[in-house]
Amino acid sequence: MGTAYLPSPLHIVGYLFFSALVPKSVYMYFLDTTPEVAVARVKKRGETEMFETYAALKKIRVKALALTRFDKWLIVDSNRVIDEVAYVLGKVVD
Repeated sequence: MGTAYLPSPLHIVGYLFFSALVPKSVYMYFLDTTPEVAVARVKKRGETEMFETYAALKKIRVKALALTRFDKWLIVDSNRVIDEVAYVLGKVVD
């Protein structure tokens, strides 16, 4: 998913390249968070990276969600508190 940070359409080429080389798991999760929630979490953390602005997170999220179509990613709503997300992940693994 890190290839979502690449410019379009290189993010797709990069994903397909790495997807062909890196072993896959039956448990591939995409923890989806809206840009609003992500920005709030970044501010709470107290440190900001260059790709952690609202505009950047919005753009990267769209590209990353599009990449989930290439493989069997389970998209998990991660706007919830961490305990709820962990519970959902635990249910899927069981």
